[in-house]
Parts: sequence; structure tokens; C-alpha cells
Amino acid sequence: MQQEEEDEDPYITRIKKSGCFAQHEALQDCHFEKKDWRACKDEMTAFRKCFMRNQGQQTDK
Repeated sequence: MQQEEEDEDPYITRIKKSGCFAQHEALQDCHFEKKDWRACKDEMTAFRKCFMRNQGQQTDK
């Protein structure tokens, strides 16, 4: 697991640590299915709210 974490994209690591990985996955799935970010506004809003809500927790650690 340690090697996997070291090889992981820092962006993905940050999202996982934020507690918003499920929302991120939903957004990615939506974009993959619809091929248009504009069609994924609900998913984008959910991810943004989660990330912003949890961002302060990350800066405190």
C-alpha cells in the first residue's frame, strides 16, 4: 500500500484526504457518460461544497 500511495497522483491523494472522493467519482462518472461538464452541474456543486467544507480541516492538520 505504501508504494501505491507514493505513486498516486497528488491531486487524487488530496481529494481522498478531503473526504470527498465519492463526490469526485460521481462527477467523473457523469462527465464520462455525458461528455459535457455542463450536464454535470449537480455533481460539480456537490463536489465543490464538500471540498470547500472540508478544506479547512486539511489546513489545520
